[in-house]
Amino acid sequence: MGRDASSGVLLSDPAVSREHCMLRCEDNKVIVYDVGSSTGSPTGGTVTVLHAEVGNYYDSIPDYPNLPWVESWQLEAEVTGAFGNDHVEGAIRGAVEVFVYEDTLYLYVKDLVGVRVFTSQDGLNWDNPDGSGPHVVLSGPEGNAVIYSHPYVATAPDGTMQMFLQSRDMTADKAQFHISRASSTDGMSFSEPSSFLKCEEVLADYGCSSCAHGRITELADRGYAIAFSVSCQKENFPKDLAKTFVPGMMMAYSDDLVNWEIDPLAFFPACHDPTFDTSRGEVFLYCASEVDTLPVGVGIDLKHAQLLRYDSPDGRSWTPDAPAGMVRFFDADGEQMHRDTWSMADLDTHLFSDGTLRLYVPAGGEGYPTVYAFQLME
Repeated sequence: MGRDASSGVLLSDPAVSREHCMLRCEDNKVIVYDVGSSTGSPTGGTVTVLHAEVGNYYDSIPDYPNLPWVESWQLEAEVTGAFGNDHVEGAIRGAVEVFVYEDTLYLYVKDLVGVRVFTSQDGLNWDNPDGSGPHVVLSGPEGNAVIYSHPYVATAPDGTMQMFLQSRDMTADKAQFHISRASSTDGMSFSEPSSFLKCEEVLADYGCSSCAHGRITELADRGYAIAFSVSCQKENFPKDLAKTFVPGMMMAYSDDLVNWEIDPLAFFPACHDPTFDTSRGEVFLYCASEVDTLPVGVGIDLKHAQLLRYDSPDGRSWTPDAPAGMVRFFDADGEQMHRDTWSMADLDTHLFSDGTLRLYVPAGGEGYPTVYAFQLME
């Protein structure tokens, strides 16, 4: 493709080089290659989908009442510092991501204006990075045509930080979500987000529409895994499933954070808002299930437990119909915490250099949103 007369697809736009890019069909997918253009081919990478016969995604919802408690976490502390003191002005609404970049520990959170960032030395006391007021790293453009939230990040092979965001199109007649991506070289200043994954286009053949919040983890063998919330096959939703937006989760893989391959068979029904833990030898994937909105899930231990854990030896082999079990939470006194006091969704794990593994969980404090830090119980 280009302006040269010999191009298979002739383009007259002056911004296009004479020999600009090439499209090739490989393994049932179309890949865009830049061939040395002066302006580049800003495709945002490629997102391809493995071909699979999926059937009804909701035929295999796990039998939750028979699942064991697979692990327990105990409340360590409520985070403090500028984060903890800025309840009203900050309007923190959860969706936490804890990440080390260039030897700095960052906490990215969703709020009412976009994505804010805090820094910390110990993981419990979080302050505004420059010691002044709240630092917003990404917000919607003027008029809030798009609202960015639910950040999750990874370090790319070229050393840049890549932030992926749930993005909502406020101009649509109804809520429409997709995933955008922005980059940074310092963890504080980010490029303007560009659309990365629109499920209504990429996954249309599988009955999927909006896609939203996710998590990324780097795999031990190579590359990255991304789990993201996605709404698929609405016509097959169980009638008692309360969620109408994202009652499912799907996996994708990448070697470079630019080109992704989605596995439509790795669909986790009635589960959303994932996070990973790779600190214990295997890859653990947590997701918030809609267990207490289904008849079979009412009254599990009378605590409305809703966080499930799936286990994989390598982060690529999953059994979506067979979670390892459920996760429960205890307060500082050892009493199991009721669902109403914490959020099952939008949480994140982080392994510190001293071996401490913490789970950060959005929660409702005394009239304000906050974040709790938990430690894994033996």
